[in-house]
Amino acid sequence: MPVIPATILVVVVGGYFLFRRTDVRLVLILAAGALFLLRATQPEVAGARWDAFSQFFAEFARGMVNPSSVIPICSAMGFAYVCKLTGCDAHLVHLLCVPLRHVRWLLIPGGIAVAFFVNSAIVSQTSTVSVVGPVLIPLLVGAGISRQTAGALLLLGGSMGGELLNPAAIEVRTTAELTGADYNGVIGHLLPYNMLASGTALLVFWFMALRYERRLATASPDQLASQEDAQFAVAPGSIAATMASGADAQHIERVNLFKAIVPLIPIILLVVVKRWVRLPDVYWPVGTKAVITEQATIGAAMLIGVVCAAVSSPRRTSHIASAFFEGAGFTYSHVISVITAATMFAEAISANGIIRMVAPSVERAPHLLTAASVIVPWLMATVTGTAVGTAPLVLKILVPIALGPSLNHADGLRIGAVNSIAAQFGRTSSPVAPVVIMCATLARSRPLTLVKRIVIPLVAGGVVLFVAAIARH
Repeated sequence: MPVIPATILVVVVGGYFLFRRTDVRLVLILAAGALFLLRATQPEVAGARWDAFSQFFAEFARGMVNPSSVIPICSAMGFAYVCKLTGCDAHLVHLLCVPLRHVRWLLIPGGIAVAFFVNSAIVSQTSTVSVVGPVLIPLLVGAGISRQTAGALLLLGGSMGGELLNPAAIEVRTTAELTGADYNGVIGHLLPYNMLASGTALLVFWFMALRYERRLATASPDQLASQEDAQFAVAPGSIAATMASGADAQHIERVNLFKAIVPLIPIILLVVVKRWVRLPDVYWPVGTKAVITEQATIGAAMLIGVVCAAVSSPRRTSHIASAFFEGAGFTYSHVISVITAATMFAEAISANGIIRMVAPSVERAPHLLTAASVIVPWLMATVTGTAVGTAPLVLKILVPIALGPSLNHADGLRIGAVNSIAAQFGRTSSPVAPVVIMCATLARSRPLTLVKRIVIPLVAGGVVLFVAAIARH
């Protein structure tokens, strides 16, 4: 069977089932199986058809134990659970919100910035909004800002790209693996694009929110009441349901500065301290760099953060290990599984030679490659409601094309940055994303209502991102 038509058929059928809200992991794994089966039918693998199809199982096994994803993400979420257990995350949020109480005109951009900053420390959007929302939303509502605006700005700040400042982010690590750059180098290259696109979205949302609040000031009582008439039931066992169960704000009379700093410790260690510390010899085999080096470094930073959190709350020490592994296990179930499925699908695309077929035409049209780097991950993340599953998949397809035969690392990093940010924006604009559902739950609104409030700012940020990427080419 011809490869291109068959692949298009698999993608279309998979897209249909995703549209019907079938589990994204199931769709991606079955699609990968179909594409590996397609590979096994090709004439060039005659005599080794079973070997060609067996790559499906090999990729599944690699994904389940891949240190590049399992160690950083699971340890980061384990640390986030420990921060929640000890209240360190709540102290950080309260510390950041203190200035907003005294400068009302900064409430909207300041609230977005707070959620964005916390997301850089907690590499999970749903965890971020579950920590920030119970503190920030009452503060905003008490200042006269509507719940819809509060929920929308919480969603925008907590989901549009803060995690890309953290070396544990899957997009950062995938780009680093593909381009050969270190994590800090990827973040440094990604940062200007991220700040430009996210900053544009913030400014556009701020302007629109002010207009919305002015119109709301003259609205009728029935219109005002309609904002709080829709409780959205989250699916049992989902990420949003788990986070919502503990989403009540923790009352803090006095912020403990040490507790507030604890969530930032891993970032400080990985971005700043690591540059000045010699890694132990066990991380390096003779004459080459160990595969585990970067992952072990991230895991060490998270464990040091866990120790600091335990020191900040000695009475909770006996529960620290339980909280850490609960977070790690929950992440393995809900995040690593998606990454594994997406990686299998990407490898199936590669095995069938689709990238080799598409690469020559796209390499000669860099504007088209840049546009694809914005549109494809954005649409996939919007449909699936996840960026962790879609971003690595698209990165593994488009970044090698950008690198080309000459291994142009600047183009690879540029395309990697655009892909990563677009996936974040796409997930933020998805009504089925757990972070959107969580924000709607906290704001007592509907997910689609919040998405309508932030989609224009995100599109504006996406346009600026595309123009900036083209200008840098």
